[in-house]
Amino acid sequence: MAAVLWAVVAALPGCNLAVQPPRQPAPPEDDGLYYLPFEAGFATIVPQGNWGIAGQGSHLRKYAIDFAMPVGTRILAARSGVVDRIRDDCPNVNCPFDEERCCGNFVRIRHSDGTAAAYWHLVQFGSCVTVGQRVARGDVIGRSGNTGISLAPHLHFMVFAAEGGAGTGAFGPSRDGSMEVAFEDVQGSGVPALFMTVQSRNTVGHDWCAE
Repeated sequence: MAAVLWAVVAALPGCNLAVQPPRQPAPPEDDGLYYLPFEAGFATIVPQGNWGIAGQGSHLRKYAIDFAMPVGTRILAARSGVVDRIRDDCPNVNCPFDEERCCGNFVRIRHSDGTAAAYWHLVQFGSCVTVGQRVARGDVIGRSGNTGISLAPHLHFMVFAAEGGAGTGAFGPSRDGSMEVAFEDVQGSGVPALFMTVQSRNTVGHDWCAE
């Protein structure tokens, strides 16, 4: 619509036909860095880390991090990319010991190097982005919940290697292609560990949930 209006204005008598419409925002750059997937200042505990044993195998020989948080917490993109998968129609029901009884909502974002980050257990209809949409690190992409294989409200975060790549980390190769990643705002190695308290420095960008 904006481009059409500019074309009409440019055609008016006395207007310079060389006038250009406003430039569209450039796609968010992907610098390859990860920040915690919740807003700056929010601190929480890690109830389960990489290679965990709970949750029907949701961490067994996998690189995945759980972040405890109240239902409805704003979830931020940890890294820039393009949304390539979404599910948000699962009811707000959790089934920690019976994965056949319910399902979990999630958003997955593909990065420029082919890796993909998944954000799980969102509330029903809590995904605020669409497949094919570009998002920048810090953009609000959804709301946390307690859907699927979940014992208590939290965000389950994991990154998968690019197609053909090896999912691996400190514990060795994973069984599902997941890989270990380090966060810029986590002290030490950058890898959140079991029962560690972490505090985000991820600055809120565009809030897609507010639209």
